Parts: sequence; C-alpha cells; structure tokens
Amino acid sequence: MITQMMKVLKLHTTRCRTVEILTTMHSLLHPPMPINTRLQRELRRLDVSYNPTLTTGRNLADEDTLSTASSAGRNNADNDTESSVDNELGRTEDSDVDTSNDVSMSDWEEVSALLIDGQYFAEYANVSMDSNTTPDEPTKFDDAWNHPNPKHREKWREAIKKEFGDYHKRNCFQVVKKSSIPKDRRCIKCKWVFKVKRNGVYRARLCACGYTQIPGVDFNQYTSPVINDISLRVMLLILMMNPSFIHRVCDVETAFLYGKIKEQIFMDLPPGYEVVAEVDRENDCVELLASVYGTVQAALMYFELWAKTLRGMGFKGGNVDPCLFYRENELGKVYMGIYVDDNLIIGDKAAVLDVIDRLEKSDFKLKTDETLDDYLSCRIVFNEDRSKGYVHQPHIYAKLQTQFGSMVSGTNYVTPGTPNQYINSETDPNNKIPEEQHSRYRTIVGLLNYLVKLTRPDIANPVRNLAKG
Repeated sequence: MITQMMKVLKLHTTRCRTVEILTTMHSLLHPPMPINTRLQRELRRLDVSYNPTLTTGRNLADEDTLSTASSAGRNNADNDTESSVDNELGRTEDSDVDTSNDVSMSDWEEVSALLIDGQYFAEYANVSMDSNTTPDEPTKFDDAWNHPNPKHREKWREAIKKEFGDYHKRNCFQVVKKSSIPKDRRCIKCKWVFKVKRNGVYRARLCACGYTQIPGVDFNQYTSPVINDISLRVMLLILMMNPSFIHRVCDVETAFLYGKIKEQIFMDLPPGYEVVAEVDRENDCVELLASVYGTVQAALMYFELWAKTLRGMGFKGGNVDPCLFYRENELGKVYMGIYVDDNLIIGDKAAVLDVIDRLEKSDFKLKTDETLDDYLSCRIVFNEDRSKGYVHQPHIYAKLQTQFGSMVSGTNYVTPGTPNQYINSETDPNNKIPEEQHSRYRTIVGLLNYLVKLTRPDIANPVRNLAKG
C-alpha cells in the first residue's frame, strides 16, 4: 500500500487536488471495488487544488491565468475515460510499474520512493542549489579560529568575538574558581556550534550541553510552547480578510540570553575564552546568570520574559493558544504569533509599528522583515489583493534534494504507496539497514513530517507508516 500511495503523490504533483487524492487512496485501500468513473469526473469538476499554479510556475497573483487553468482542468475532466482513470492509478496493462517488486520493497526503499515527490517540488522551490552550498562548517573552536582559508578564518573569528560580546553585554555568566563550587554542584559541559546561514551570515553559537544537566538539581520545569499550526493559519486568514493590515516578522537576536536562570548552575570555561579575557583554565569555571543556549530551561525562561513584556504592553490572550496574543487600542488592532524567537505580527500599520518600537525600547534587539519569504522555513505568498494565498516550504525541498536526491535518481513512480505492504519493526538482523544509515533514515522521515505538519497533509499516511520503521 505504501509504495502505491507514494506513486499517487508523484501523479498528483501535476494537479494536486484534495478530493482526487482521497478518492484515489480509497480505491487503493479497496482494490476489489469497481471505479465509478462518473463520480470521478464529478469530483474533478470541484477543481480543488493545493496549488493550481505549481506545475507551470505561473504567478499566483495572476487571477486571469488561474481562472483559465481551472476552466481547462474542468474541460479535461469531462473527457476522462475509464482507461485514463486506470492509468492515473497505475493499474494499466502497459504500466511501467512492476507491481511484483513493489510488495517486496524495504522500508528504506519506501523512503526513496517518497523522496521523488520532494525532488519534483524542489524544481519549483525557486531556490538556487548554489545558494544551499555552504563552506565546510567547523565542529571545534580551534578548527574555526585557525581555519586554513583566510577569508573564512576572518569571518569565523568575527562571529566568535560577537558571541562573546553578546554574552558580556547580557551579563550571562561570571568567572569563578572551581574551588568555590558547592559540594552538591558540578560543572556542566559546553561546546561551540558553527553555522553558515542561508543569507550568508557566519554564526558562532556558544552552547551549554543540556544533556549534562541533572534533573531536579540544574533544572525543574523546562517545556516551552510554540504557536499552534491552526492558530498560524487563522492569523493568515485574518491578514487576507483585512487588506489594510500589514505584516512583520520580528526575530529576537540572541533571544535565550535575555532569560534569567532560577537555579545555580556552573559551567566549564568556554573553549577559546582566553582570546577575550585572562583566565586560568585549570582552576576557573563560570557561573551562569542567564539561561544560555543549550540549557534545558532556556526556551521556557525566554518565553516567560517575552510573554510578561507583551502583557505589560496591553496584550491579551494566551488562554486557548499560549503563543497567540492580541491587543486593540486607539492605534488599531494587532495580533502576534510566537514561535520561539520568531514572531509574526499582523494588524493596523500604526499599531504594528508601535509594538515594534516599544519592544526595541524594552532592550530587545529585533531583526525585522517585511516579507514572508522565510518564516518557519515557509514561503507565504499572496496575490495582489490578498484574496488568495499559498504556503510553500522550498528550503525543505531543496534540503531533501541536496542531501538525498541521489537516492531517487533515475526512478519514477505513479502512486506514492504499495498495496498490501505494511511496515513493521524488522526482527531478522539480515534484513535491517546498517547502523550508519539509521540516522539518515530518521532525518528523512523528520523532514517529511515537517512537510506534513505545515503544507503537505496529502502525504500524511505514507509518512505515518514510514515513521514505524
């Protein structure tokens, strides 16, 4: 069943209609049932589509083009025959699909089949593959500080100094002697994480190793909420229903360094701290004064501070969805959705700008974007009068294609699942995938799950089965 469902996904990338997918899935689950071609034609007349402009790359704002495409789709549906329906389901005698081999496919091969869909959509992600090719990212401080390439070495050093500067500015820790640590405490570990972002910025992040913290000693509560997917869609609908509203995406820089820690935590001296201060590496350590990156409770401490700040500005909400806030005053209405340090703000222009200004005066350093091209790795597009919108995840598709595209090179499937195939935990060690591929398998399923979560509910069932592997 899984492989056939995967092939349905490939088929419907041409015209990905919700009703067609559901009826096709039903057909695959009940193969003995005859196909009602008249019902198929009537359902196609509904012309329900996730993105009717995807296959041709047309501008979403071109409503005349959309109308023409919809009319053409209805005309084509009137001419469908029973044989054409069978062709779409991959059940023709001349089909290139070898169904005898489908049933014997392994979990790993099922993943490869589903990746074809991501490879197809990546062609329309409008993201250059060259832009996703980043220089080698160091894994240790010495590798970054003494990078063999002078250009990269300079950028990594600037990023490291900036990170230390942010820590000092926020008074995140103080250097103490190891001999002063209480008997019931120990130092947690820390490490550097280096990343070249999509916009070309070199980012060096000093992170505590949260896995070395002791529950009940170094932390208690730690779970922090993020905006619900439904709440995010409601905000987009509100934006579409109010043409006068504007939108801003505000990213709080070094967000976790704002939260104050409640527990007494000691950490090893950060690697490379000698470049900014004189310390004794053998006998010194640091006492944390803020919930730095990597600590288990960092996200919760930041969220509590951020929510308290918003309520102090007159915001209400946080009852049904703890990350959806609302305010209305003489300046107008404003809504804010919180996803960790990424905040989507919509509302009347004066009200939105007032909120951003007051947040900056509250000592939060914000990076504001007037577009929705990269919010939660999603590209949100509206037409000119905001009567239609589309949410896409081009960076996820590009990442799938870059890292795993070679797995599906030269293969083609009509439907995304295999009939009568069920994925269970393998008991025979000879049939299990190698240990080194376990991580890759989990990475693929995780990326596919993120697609299901936000933009691709149509592949939910195949991904659900793959997650059992």
